[in-house]
Amino acid sequence: MIPVLVEACLKSTANVDIEEISESVRAFISLQVPVLFPGRVHIPVTSDLSNILEYIRVDDYDIEQYNGIVFTWMASIHISVFRTFSDDEEPQQLDDSEPGDIPASTVLTLPSAGLEGLWESLIFDHAVKDTLLNYCRASVLFSDMDIDPNIVSHNRVVLLHGPPGTGKTSICKSLAHKLAIRMGSRFDRSELVEINTHSLFSKWFSESGKLVMKLFDQIAELADDPSCFLVLLLDEVESLSASRQAAMAGNEPTDSLRVVNALLTQLDQLKKRHNVLIMCTSNITEAIDIAFLDRADMRLYVGNPSPQCRYTILRGMVLEMIAKGVLQYEGKFDVAAPTKLVPAGVDSFTAESPVMGALRNIVEHTEGFSGRALRKLPFVAFSRHVVHDTAGLTPFLQQMEATAGTMRQERQIQG
Repeated sequence: MIPVLVEACLKSTANVDIEEISESVRAFISLQVPVLFPGRVHIPVTSDLSNILEYIRVDDYDIEQYNGIVFTWMASIHISVFRTFSDDEEPQQLDDSEPGDIPASTVLTLPSAGLEGLWESLIFDHAVKDTLLNYCRASVLFSDMDIDPNIVSHNRVVLLHGPPGTGKTSICKSLAHKLAIRMGSRFDRSELVEINTHSLFSKWFSESGKLVMKLFDQIAELADDPSCFLVLLLDEVESLSASRQAAMAGNEPTDSLRVVNALLTQLDQLKKRHNVLIMCTSNITEAIDIAFLDRADMRLYVGNPSPQCRYTILRGMVLEMIAKGVLQYEGKFDVAAPTKLVPAGVDSFTAESPVMGALRNIVEHTEGFSGRALRKLPFVAFSRHVVHDTAGLTPFLQQMEATAGTMRQERQIQG
């Protein structure tokens, strides 16, 4: 049997038994969905599930290994039933913080409505998402089997590094969201704690180390609850590493060295917690010192998107604009298969066509673009060239190509 993960998101008003809904979803899939492929499953309005669930989604993790399609009778289906929480982040101030100080961290309850769909929207060239999920699976297994970390080192620390705008922070947050869904049966609640590394340096000399200790005391209180799954996110961790290197070279006050050493010590303490995962990002790989690198079980490089990746991103953005009526296209939009445009029964985005050629031209003009810059391209093109509420697809693709050239020139001028 082929393992397939299915997510069932409850409506906020639903007051139901999770086990009963899980079995109802299983029965619905067995009877109504003969073939499983990644994405949302259509729920007829006549089904009782339509009043209870926001959606049913088939995860792509295992299915991709079977050419993206699995017959239901071949599948061993695991169903995760969950509900999302509002995406209001709660800023966490340290006890002695002054008004106007940057919050030491923000806490987000998972699964979060604000992170819905983010994981699925992220496009990478290599198996970045699969690699991270496999790492998390191994971490859970080693914890379940009570593997001694002093004998087989596993710190539950992941480092994503690469140029700015490549989606490192987004994939960390979306992974936390995805894990909260998958491990809903193991933990009663999940929290994402995003640490502001810049707030760890106090304006008062010799106080920074104490700030780190206070922050991690608060984190330890959350981690003390074994029913809480905790993900720590340290964004732009190179600011800490760079300060440590400068301090060791005698170019910075010893207070900078204290704060980083205190942080490394606290990270070492957290590896004893089976319910904690630590994720770090860095825009400057060279600035990360060896002391921090040694603590990372996995170091994953996330670069700018390749031509194939850029094509996929561009195609998805155009489809979204067509689906919402911003772009007009003479083809028929197939709602059941949202990755396809079908004019006269032919997918113009996979067959040789002017649309495909236009997208390829844009791909060539966006060499070196980060994922962040690429995703801004349609909006920038629309704001600069379209004076009405809608535009035709063919002229808009030409406008996107021209805008890509302009954005490239602007980047070159800015250096």
